[in-house]
Amino acid sequence: MDVFVAEYGLILSYIMIILACLGAVLAPLIYALTNDPKSLVKIGITIGVLAVVYLIGYVMADGTVYSRFIPNGVTTESHSQAIGGILIMTYLMLAIAIVGVVVNVVSGYFK
Repeated sequence: MDVFVAEYGLILSYIMIILACLGAVLAPLIYALTNDPKSLVKIGITIGVLAVVYLIGYVMADGTVYSRFIPNGVTTESHSQAIGGILIMTYLMLAIAIVGVVVNVVSGYFK
């Protein structure tokens, strides 16, 4: 029974996660296409901003491949730089969110 769960249960859970992610992405797009096509512009702008923030992170990332990365499958400089870009993008988005909260709170005092 343990072998069955380990082999087929994990595969089934991966398939279900992929389907859930596809549904989470495609459902709002289908809704926007059918009800409000103009909202797709906002989605495009959001994706563009995220791409720019990722490119900033990618440029800032160091592509060094350390020996501890190799067992995890990171063997090339570009792969290491791509992962570093995602990490830096996460840090930048966190900083942007914190600044946004602080600006919102401070502007609330002056209203």
